[in-house]
Amino acid sequence: MPVYSFQGYDLDGNGISGSEFADNPPALQDKLTQRGIVVENYSCKNKKSRVLSFGRILNADDLILLLQEFVSLLAAGFPIPRVLLMLSDRPDQPRLQQVLNEILVKVEQGENLSDAIAYHPKVFDDYLITSLRIGEKSGDLVEPVKRYIAYRKVKQKLTTSIKQALAYPVFLMLTMVFVIVALFTFVLPRFVEMYSGFNAELPAATLILMSVVENFPIYAGISAAVISVGYLMFKVYIATESGRYRFDFFRLYVPIIGRMVRLFSIAQITRVLATLIKSGVTVVEALVKTADGINNRVLSRQLRMVARRIEEGAALADAMRIIKIFPSKSLKLVAAGEESGRLEELLINITEYHEELFESSIKKIVALVEPIIMLIIGLFVGGIILVMYLPIFSVAEIVQ
Repeated sequence: MPVYSFQGYDLDGNGISGSEFADNPPALQDKLTQRGIVVENYSCKNKKSRVLSFGRILNADDLILLLQEFVSLLAAGFPIPRVLLMLSDRPDQPRLQQVLNEILVKVEQGENLSDAIAYHPKVFDDYLITSLRIGEKSGDLVEPVKRYIAYRKVKQKLTTSIKQALAYPVFLMLTMVFVIVALFTFVLPRFVEMYSGFNAELPAATLILMSVVENFPIYAGISAAVISVGYLMFKVYIATESGRYRFDFFRLYVPIIGRMVRLFSIAQITRVLATLIKSGVTVVEALVKTADGINNRVLSRQLRMVARRIEEGAALADAMRIIKIFPSKSLKLVAAGEESGRLEELLINITEYHEELFESSIKKIVALVEPIIMLIIGLFVGGIILVMYLPIFSVAEIVQ
């Protein structure tokens, strides 16, 4: 639905300007007339937002940039409606522009900013909404949003490090697939054609490989179908609550990968807790918000159990023993933070320690995986070539 910017006056003659959703100009006139507003002029603010746009409305980098602009404009003294109006001028991002215009309209109608953005959970997460509510209560939106930006930057840094570390192994895997397809499509069929005229008995390994080459399109189609069906079944399974819980449990404790998942999860939990507690949220509320945002059903359930125990009077360090992935030395730091009143600081220390462990683990695994993939490619391709050349070696021996 289009968003119109309008100027006019009310029944007392006071000037009024703002934004309003309407299907068309007559609908806009009717809406504003019912509210006692006489429109002098108007303009459609998001004509370009009708263009179809696919993909995510806002990626992590764009969100950080948007919030940095938001903080800068607020710090410069602009009121929130004016800030939203300036931020919504995004012709190159029509879907985001529409979202910001909708938020602007709700704010102009009297809603708090945190409530207005809560209508768009796919764009703005619960941590940001909580940060804004904290700022609205204290009268200072800048600092809570700055802390949220710092959290998102660190999270984005870890995500980027994962992608960079996996880029080369993925490239090697794709190269292996390309080599296999090229061998079975262009190279090996020539050998099959050549050996078909042989009167001599061929080695069993060569005959098996020739059968695979001759029926490669069938085998490839069956393999693709099996993989596709398996993937769909897996997606259906993890869409259920029990299936997702079991899968998340498996991710936590599977060898090698599980350790990285645990390190990343500890760092995420402690950083979010530190950010929310430092912003003035109670420990119980911070735990619940963290449980809502973490992408693991097992840890989410355990965090909620921790929150309930604290409500019953338990200390945070004692209650967090429910979360099995937390090492005892980290729990000792949490206990020390509670006793000394430096809980946020020590939570950040735990976060930074586990982030460093996570990054070093990623590098070690990648350093180990790369030569293994190269070895597999070499053995596979070399084995195929050897099998196809076996008849030639046999002929050479007979001639000698």
